[in-house]
Amino acid sequence: MEKFDAWLAQIHDDQDEFAYRAIYSAYLNAAGGFPFDGVESSCRRLADGGFEITAGRETITLADDAEREALAAHMVNRYCEERYPGMREWEEQQHRWYVDDLRDWAGSDGWSSSSGGVGAETWWRKLVGRLRRRP
Repeated sequence: MEKFDAWLAQIHDDQDEFAYRAIYSAYLNAAGGFPFDGVESSCRRLADGGFEITAGRETITLADDAEREALAAHMVNRYCEERYPGMREWEEQQHRWYVDDLRDWAGSDGWSSSSGGVGAETWWRKLVGRLRRRP
C-alpha cells in the first residue's frame, strides 16, 4: 500500500489540477490489465509477468496480476470511499469541479472566463467540447 500511495502522491504533485485524469486513466490500466499507450497513461506487460503503468512522468512496476488488481482495488478504496459508486463517477465529479473552477477563473489582467470578453464564449465551448470527447 505504501508503494501505491507514494506513486499516487507523485502523480498528484506532477500533474496538479490534471491529476484526476492521469489517476483515472491509470486506474483503467490497473483494472483492465491490457497493454495501452494513451495520452494520460500507458501500460505494458513485462516479460517476467509483471506490469508497468506510467501516468504523467511517474511509473510503477507491479510484480504480477495480483499486485495490479490490488492497485486497482486500492485506488477505488482511496478515491471513492463511500462517496462514489466507482472510479468513473469519481472522475466525472473531479472534472465537474475542474470546469467549475475554470468558469470562476479570472486572470491577473482582469479578464475572466465569465466576463463575456471577445470570443470568451466560443473559446469556452470549444474547450469544454474537447474535454468531453476525451475518454
